Amino acid sequence: MKTLRVIAAVVMIALLGGSASAAADVASKSGIRVVSAGHQIQYPDRLVFHLEAEADATITEIRLFYTLGGRSVQTYGYPDFTPGRRVASDFSIRTSGASYIPTGVDVEYYYRITDADRNTLETARSSFEYRDPRYRWNKLTRGDLTVLWHDISRRRVERLTADVVERLEEVKSVFGLGEVEPMKAVIVNSRREARSAFPFPSEAARRGHFFAGFAFSEYSLFVMQGLSADTMVHEAAHLLLDQAVDSPLARVPAWLNEGLAMQFEDGAIAYSAAVRSAARANRLLKLNHMGSVPGESRDISVFYGQAWSIVDYMMDNYGPERMGALLAALDSGERFDQAFQTAYGFTPDDLERAWRAGLLGASVAPPRPGPAIQAAASESDVRSRVPDSPPAVSDLRDDSESRIPDSPPAAGAPLPASPPGPSVVGTAAFISGTAAVAMVVVLWRWIWQRLHRPTPENGVHET
Repeated sequence: MKTLRVIAAVVMIALLGGSASAAADVASKSGIRVVSAGHQIQYPDRLVFHLEAEADATITEIRLFYTLGGRSVQTYGYPDFTPGRRVASDFSIRTSGASYIPTGVDVEYYYRITDADRNTLETARSSFEYRDPRYRWNKLTRGDLTVLWHDISRRRVERLTADVVERLEEVKSVFGLGEVEPMKAVIVNSRREARSAFPFPSEAARRGHFFAGFAFSEYSLFVMQGLSADTMVHEAAHLLLDQAVDSPLARVPAWLNEGLAMQFEDGAIAYSAAVRSAARANRLLKLNHMGSVPGESRDISVFYGQAWSIVDYMMDNYGPERMGALLAALDSGERFDQAFQTAYGFTPDDLERAWRAGLLGASVAPPRPGPAIQAAASESDVRSRVPDSPPAVSDLRDDSESRIPDSPPAAGAPLPASPPGPSVVGTAAFISGTAAVAMVVVLWRWIWQRLHRPTPENGVHET
């Protein structure tokens, strides 16, 4: 797939390079001219794009094309304007509520303008980073990780980032990853700032402020509150897990997703006493009910502590090789129970019984694993994958204001001494092998998007 991406990039560069000089020639011959164009960030509610153009003939249509976070999905909408030889148009994209866009996302856009004589002008691409314009942001890149922050000592950020990048090597090893897609972290400094930056799933969650961070795998980006190495490792682990298990058929249960993210935190051991207390009080959750994060606040702490404890038990008793095999089996398309049996040689129910008995002090040996397996991250099969998305174009007929498709739910990291938030990490289509396999994957994603696409105010049309 890496070879395919290189070929695609070379072809795109050739096409863009070959058309650059032609674009200027088209602009002069079309009789259409851009007087001014720009954007405004009305954080955290919307992005507003403004265009003024003139032409020798009446301008009849303007389309604004944009992409978010470097994704291959391109969206376009129709700005409001009155047809004429000189026009002004505005177009806005909502960035909060159901149409939430995380801060730090890169936005690229351009216009296609058409007049009554069917002349067309396509403007040059423009890009910017969506972030709160009230602050002066700094940027630092180390390895696969880029960090955005403001009003914190650069030296502190450099030290923390270096520590995190080193710790993420262990995460990549367990997950069977070699080269990975670059990640971006955005640090906000206070609860007040987090209220605008975070996509709280409910008003109760907002009031309780259970979350220290959220990860968005579709943008390879996470947003976190405060300068915490554990939070940064936690959120980055969610993004790396999504890269390791990127099959569109894969379903990673929430307990495993969160438990793995917490496994690499230095401070997660603090949950141990709470889990043992919940076991003695018979308040533990059933493992087969932990496929998603519970909605009741009283269960959230138990859920995350239990998720960490179970994964810690798995790693202590069976090692990272078995965990890597489980992730590889999930990525191959196996259902979770079957993938677990493939990797461990026993069932999740067997695991849960032994884990619970151990918490209560019973002398129960861990379930005996199946035959020896090859290490998931062996030198011969380390995966080097950057998820691709099949190209698609959405026509947002929302006139002056558009709504982008909703993002999959984000992953949450725990605040110090507070339970973390929910995580359901989105997947991206993995295109490899023969053309037939690629067609099947593209078709599957197309069907998924049809079923999960939100309903905008005035409808969506795709081409």
